[in-house]
Amino acid sequence: MDNYILVGIDGTGSRTWLNTEKSNSHTYKFVQDFKGGAVNGITKQWYNGTSDNVIDRESEEIIQKALDFIIGSLKLKFPNKGISKNSAFEMFDVSSCKRTEYYSGRSGSNEYNSYNIPIKNVATVVTDSKKQLLTTNDVKIILVGHSRGAMATTVLAKMLSPIVKVYFMGMYDSVDRNECLDSTIIENVKYVYHAMRGDEVNSRNMFGNSSTKYGSSVEEYIAKSFNTSHGGVGGDPVSNPKKVGLFGDSSCVPQSKEKYIVNEFGVSEAIDNTHPLTKKYNLPIDEICRQGTDAADSFIRNGAREKGLSI
Repeated sequence: MDNYILVGIDGTGSRTWLNTEKSNSHTYKFVQDFKGGAVNGITKQWYNGTSDNVIDRESEEIIQKALDFIIGSLKLKFPNKGISKNSAFEMFDVSSCKRTEYYSGRSGSNEYNSYNIPIKNVATVVTDSKKQLLTTNDVKIILVGHSRGAMATTVLAKMLSPIVKVYFMGMYDSVDRNECLDSTIIENVKYVYHAMRGDEVNSRNMFGNSSTKYGSSVEEYIAKSFNTSHGGVGGDPVSNPKKVGLFGDSSCVPQSKEKYIVNEFGVSEAIDNTHPLTKKYNLPIDEICRQGTDAADSFIRNGAREKGLSI
């Protein structure tokens, strides 16, 4: 039987938007439904996404916890390989990271806060499989994530490169809004499937997308866009206007068919307010987003199944 280690990292603010059953998270459901690995769950783990919407200093902590989990699992599976945290890049950093007071004098830190993490500028990753301690035949590492959680998985893959190549990465609309981590180019992953929000939905356009380029160590990268919002790709297309906060995403919320503006003559007049996708498919935007949400999840799951994973 194959060895599997699965880690899922959810999107920004997941503690606030997840429902009780966490059924509106594709990342959580992927981890929950995955059938490989130990029955007691020791080889799969899910993490909430960062709660820091602005400068995001929490992703480093989440990545460090995930690395500890993977290293601990590998040590149990391969006790004679001498695997330790020193076998991995403890924190992948880039030269653009600004050394603010957060790194030089942050108080109240715990074992995972960046204040205690040795920062290393890693220019390259190990891409020669002959130099790695394990192969994907020994163990299949699976990483899935949404939003900044997907960004985090690309960093994890680089950190693991001295040990083993990641077998499969499923990304739900990866975005990089962290100045100290770099997900520009994916490395040290065998198969990558990336579900992204479609431009026509007009959701979170300022975010852009990260993790759209890859190096020679990636054997297959498949990306596809879906007609749903950024949150929808991750499993939660908000269509109820009452659930859209101050800075929330209303792109999947049905709007009135017309809106009124004051023209150049000072007269109020009605203009067509129908969403372009509603015109295109003759469906309400919330239904289009719901279908796009389901299709994005199926894309990642079917990709995993094509690579022999049981989900």
